[in-house]
Amino acid sequence: IPFQNLYDTLFDIVVIADPQLKVGTSHGSVNGTLLRDHMTVLDVSDPPKAHPLIEEAKMRGCTIIDSSRLFHDRLAAQYRAIVGKDLPEEALEAAVAT
Repeated sequence: IPFQNLYDTLFDIVVIADPQLKVGTSHGSVNGTLLRDHMTVLDVSDPPKAHPLIEEAKMRGCTIIDSSRLFHDRLAAQYRAIVGKDLPEEALEAAVAT
């Protein structure tokens, strides 16, 4: 959705992909009022860190998809593809926590 059409478009799924996206009411920012309780929100902007818009989504009752779980699964799959065996769960948890 072009930014200028953001508030005029109906949608149910929000994917936050830009870590530089600002939350607020100033020009070029996304206002949290855009989010509605029927929406599903996924943050892939800088996993496993949560974007500030995720907090707005939680406060507004949106369904949140846990990006740290996606990060965990992607890291495990990459390790398995390169090394040929599974990364120990402790190492995965440490990587996600860091």
